[in-house]
Amino acid sequence: MAPREKAELIFHAAAKILGLDPAALPVVHHLPEEFQVFPVVSFQLEVIRKALVSRRVADWNDRSEEKYGSWFLMNDPGFRFGDSRYGLTYSSGGSRLCTFSVDDQDFFAIECIALWADFCGGQLPAIKKAASTEEIEN
Repeated sequence: MAPREKAELIFHAAAKILGLDPAALPVVHHLPEEFQVFPVVSFQLEVIRKALVSRRVADWNDRSEEKYGSWFLMNDPGFRFGDSRYGLTYSSGGSRLCTFSVDDQDFFAIECIALWADFCGGQLPAIKKAASTEEIEN
């Protein structure tokens, strides 16, 4: 499954968990085309994050509460996941998109990579088409 299709499925499932209509995206038609992607993808990521952490809200006054964010690489061959880290001062997603375990953050970053690429302004690497059985045999 292509990264964008996977992210859309995850968003639809998250919206359903939260009782939201996945078709009710932010209205952006009045914005210049180059600015229309960010508000929509930001909303989608926030919905996924909220469903992923069971609506838990970060307590920024509690230093003992672990909060994880993701690092992404934006160079050749393209936008990709780097790592999940404790401590949001290092997150490219910002504090609103933190999770409370490295496993949740890894899932969020890797499985929703297409949304993160749009959020951060990066491009996913080109996906190489799998070789057919005939090509492999020759």
